[in-house]
Amino acid sequence: MQSETPFLKNIFEQALGEEVRLYYPSGPFPSTPTASNEPTYAWWPEGSTSTDIHTFRYLSDILDKEGPFDGIIGFLRVEVWAP
Repeated sequence: MQSETPFLKNIFEQALGEEVRLYYPSGPFPSTPTASNEPTYAWWPEGSTSTDIHTFRYLSDILDKEGPFDGIIGFLRVEVWAP
């Protein structure tokens, strides 16, 4: 799980209890480090304008190795900057 979203882990684990196993994959592509210089990972390569098949293969491998899963929760942090 990426270093900027650890609060989600506590929220989900408290809400769902210990009977549920949660898995937190990070994206396959290195991304911009956090302010404290911790590494982060993205689901798409920086500057990508098209779908990258590598991401889908990466997720398929996770499903095969770590699954089966009863559900999937997605989290998206969107940043917008306008001059």
